[in-house]
Amino acid sequence: MSKRWPALLASLGILLRIVPIWAQPTWYDENFTVLLARLPLDRLLAATAGDVHPPLWYLLCWPFAHIPGLPAWAVVRIPALLASIAAMWVFWRILEWMVANGRVRLVAFGLFCLLPQQIYYAQEGRMYSLLTMLVLVIWLCIMEQKWTWVFVATAAMLYLHNYGLIYAASLWTAGVLFYRRQSDRRIVWIRLTCYAVRAGRNLPDKQFDRRIVWIRLTLAMAAAGLAFVPWLVVLFRQMGSVAAGYWIMPLSLPKALADLAASYFAVGFVKAQVVNVAIFYGVVTWVLIWSLRKKALEMHVVVLAFLPFLLAVLVSVAWNPILLNRALVPAGAFLCILLAEPLGTLEIRPRLVLSIFLIPALAANLLATSFRSQWAADSIYREQAVNTLIDSHWQPGDILYYADDGFFVTGSASWKNIDNAIRVEPCGIIRGGLTAQTRSALGIVTGLPSSGDRRTWVITAETPLNTGCENDALKAAGLLDGDPLTCPQDNALVKECVYLVEQ
Repeated sequence: MSKRWPALLASLGILLRIVPIWAQPTWYDENFTVLLARLPLDRLLAATAGDVHPPLWYLLCWPFAHIPGLPAWAVVRIPALLASIAAMWVFWRILEWMVANGRVRLVAFGLFCLLPQQIYYAQEGRMYSLLTMLVLVIWLCIMEQKWTWVFVATAAMLYLHNYGLIYAASLWTAGVLFYRRQSDRRIVWIRLTCYAVRAGRNLPDKQFDRRIVWIRLTLAMAAAGLAFVPWLVVLFRQMGSVAAGYWIMPLSLPKALADLAASYFAVGFVKAQVVNVAIFYGVVTWVLIWSLRKKALEMHVVVLAFLPFLLAVLVSVAWNPILLNRALVPAGAFLCILLAEPLGTLEIRPRLVLSIFLIPALAANLLATSFRSQWAADSIYREQAVNTLIDSHWQPGDILYYADDGFFVTGSASWKNIDNAIRVEPCGIIRGGLTAQTRSALGIVTGLPSSGDRRTWVITAETPLNTGCENDALKAAGLLDGDPLTCPQDNALVKECVYLVEQ
């Protein structure tokens, strides 16, 4: 197959990942990453230990945060962009190994390059594009029997995101199935040799034995698990924090189905989620039935596409809700292979029918993702406006009291003048709020509000995630007696108002 089409698809995918990476304002999670990356390394690790994620992503952003003049969006989004571009190259290597049909290989690669969720998280300064890259690297190394790199990449994945434990189990299961698919090991060896010849590579110079491969895969994964042991004590503490007040809502069947579909289509603020879900499950169901009838179902691909979701659902039912659509993004790569497989043998008419359903939905989501800087959540812009208002009118001697961690996280990453901000003493469990350890490492000052003889700015917050008792403390201090300057959010879920008290 000519390399022109893969190169063209890759170029288009890279372009869509770059433009417009700078346009959308950074949001809470990105700003939190910026704040952690600006800390000295000891405080970065302390703040991370009090949060819900391992430290690798913040450590990778740390060098970018210390480049003079680099804007906040670049600190967190450049690493995500580079990881997503690298993932495209790794995915093509995987397709060279796994897919014999040139048409199927090209379609699967095209889907991955243009997949709305891959593009979305290439432009968001979080760890999900890197998680995708590491999952793909591990699977490629399993097929190429590069066990040292399986160990290194798996250890990195575990230190990147807690879903690394789920993906490690899925990759191990898929690896065992991949090498046990044929009953005759000679057939497996011949098949793998064909993969290597087609890819222009050589397999390791050793006699193939399924048992040896299974043992080496298990040892590599186990060694990565041992390397993760130093963080396990921290993880157990974090699990207690999650159980006490994490923000993820309880699992339900509609949420679970929507989250799996969101590993493929874009989410964000697209209003047509019902249509996305219907098309996704319609196409996937048809492909699975076709693959079963044709005996063409590759079980290792099915495992990599669906087992992470099933394990997350199982943990959510047995313990606490952990299902996140963005953590399922790596599985979308293997969905591309699964959905492209029938194109190798289908006639033109059924291919057209599939295209009529799938392509418009993908195109609509891709368009929305590409222009998402125009439809970011209003709350992001309103928070930005509040921060600008206070920062631009700040006077020496001013004091600021705020009732929600979100204001500090979204504001302090960018404000220039505010130098005396105090978080009202928390008075109850705040779902999704920062722990005392993280607040301390970030330098957040907490205390009870008091009236005084200087100008006092006040930010109130009433949300379903907190108790609202912080506002009671502000009222008791007489700081909410007048009318607010503005209420950037005032709806059924969130009420946030800004007061300026001048004695």
